[in-house]
Amino acid sequence: MPNETNSKDEFINWVINIKALQTPNWIGLPNNAEKVLLAERGQEFIRKMIKMSNDELAYEADDLEGNKQAPTWMVQFSAQCKSWLDALPQQLQHLRRTKENVCDPLFRFFEREINLGARLLSDIRRDLNELLSICCGDQKQNNHSRQLIAALVKRKRVPANWLQFSVPKDVTAHEWMRDFVQRIEQLKRLSLSKNLTYEEVWLGGLFVPEAYITATRQLISQTNGWSLEQMYMHVTKKKKGQLNATAFTLTDLRAIGCVLCESDKIKLKDEVHIFRFNTGNWHLAFVGLIGCSISGLAVPFFALVYAQIFSVFSEPLDQLQSDALFWAAMFLLVGFLNAFGFFISVFVPPLLLFLLLLILPFWANMLGRSGEALTKKLRTEAFRNLMRQDIAFFDDERHSTGKLCTRFATDTPNVRSKCRESGIGGGRKHPNGARSEQAAVLPPQIRLSFVCSPSCQYAPSAHLRVRVHLLSIVDLLHVRFAFWVGSLFVLNGIIRPASVFRVFFAIAFCGQSVGQISSFIPDVVKARLAGSLLFHLIEYPSLIDSLSDRGNDQKFAGHIQFHSVSFTYPSRPDISVLNRMSFEVKAGQTVAFSYKLFLHYLFLF
Repeated sequence: MPNETNSKDEFINWVINIKALQTPNWIGLPNNAEKVLLAERGQEFIRKMIKMSNDELAYEADDLEGNKQAPTWMVQFSAQCKSWLDALPQQLQHLRRTKENVCDPLFRFFEREINLGARLLSDIRRDLNELLSICCGDQKQNNHSRQLIAALVKRKRVPANWLQFSVPKDVTAHEWMRDFVQRIEQLKRLSLSKNLTYEEVWLGGLFVPEAYITATRQLISQTNGWSLEQMYMHVTKKKKGQLNATAFTLTDLRAIGCVLCESDKIKLKDEVHIFRFNTGNWHLAFVGLIGCSISGLAVPFFALVYAQIFSVFSEPLDQLQSDALFWAAMFLLVGFLNAFGFFISVFVPPLLLFLLLLILPFWANMLGRSGEALTKKLRTEAFRNLMRQDIAFFDDERHSTGKLCTRFATDTPNVRSKCRESGIGGGRKHPNGARSEQAAVLPPQIRLSFVCSPSCQYAPSAHLRVRVHLLSIVDLLHVRFAFWVGSLFVLNGIIRPASVFRVFFAIAFCGQSVGQISSFIPDVVKARLAGSLLFHLIEYPSLIDSLSDRGNDQKFAGHIQFHSVSFTYPSRPDISVLNRMSFEVKAGQTVAFSYKLFLHYLFLF
């Protein structure tokens, strides 16, 4: 603190006379604080210098003359870099733009692919040349090269800056480079092509294969003036000379989960094959089907009861009260029938329902149990077939660990839906007593569900939107036409007004139920595809069937004898580990070798 000061000027002079450098005590630190700080900074600087001048990672050429060899991994990695550089072309030729081809969707797609391939090829060659210079001692390492070495040498994985397209997570650097060379060769061939439309394309060798499908659809739509919503893609196996103007050639495609029929088309496993595989649980499926049928019959019966209500309100008052109570009870009966069928199909037989509610805390799920049994059988049979496969089976990329786990975890439950959700929907939506009504209303339902709704979402032009909304009026026109025809029948005395309501509501309700079947179509498609993949795995033949019962089953027992066995390590030939040792091991015995090393006893079983 300053001395006694009587004025402001004296205080300012005292501040000016304070020394510029103060000891650490001034801020409450020890006296050696500055020395510790400087020592820590010096050690950190030395550590960074050592990392930059590591003899193992970067060495001088003069040291080689002094009999100092490069590390083994560096010699091997330099040879690998040279082989990769020799396999890769120097560069890719870019496509030339003109006024004609710039409007071609297929040309724009290949231009993006070739530009991406050329840029990635340039980066990879630059990185490989840099790594080769480091291995030869011509260049020091930096942070980027250290990341490359850590990925390629230590982890055997692809560097992050090379991953410009989708690849499996478990792919190694050698596999990725071999695949990349094939992709670049295809792009090199396409860059020299004069007509990209008729070139054969390896779809899996493109960086963005989905964009190729979109570009071909846009090209055909642009050439022929067709709408994209009206186009469908068909896959056929033909020769190159048999293609028409609306076809493109794809090579190296592999069909998984389907078979090739005689007409050169692929097809999935049918539903009969799936249900035949689940014949052991037919009793559960049969009981569930009965419940589905009863629940489905409740739909037309409800329509009849609902239509009868209109005629009840036209009756005299003395008769109206009794009939209203009767038809109200019919509504309860319809609900009971619906629950009756539902509990049979999904739970237990309804005759035992109330008894089970009093005795058991839960009831069995019929179709659910059938689906669970199918899931268990599929997984068991698939796993059994995996156990008898040879090692080469698992080396195939189609049978990798991730894909096999997907078969067991995802595809198997999808097949189960074939015997569960689709079974309930099929029984409930197809009542036997209303087939004619369903057939009458099914075409407009299909037309409205599969034409109007998707087109409203994807209609690209104004006139198409107008056409779609005009089609949406068809449903109301059907109602108007039905009541107009019914009124003619009533005026001519052919039928009564109540009969018109019965027929109309029966057709309307049953048609609505049939229209709901479309919600199960995605589950059925997934079940067929998943079933085909699983049956392919179950029926895959084995070159060596280790689980087969055929052949001679010879019983044998182990009985080993050793006579005068001698053993030494190659690095220490003067030290004998086993010196003319003889012993005998019979079946069921365990042998332990013990020897003394310094003051310890070591045992080898």
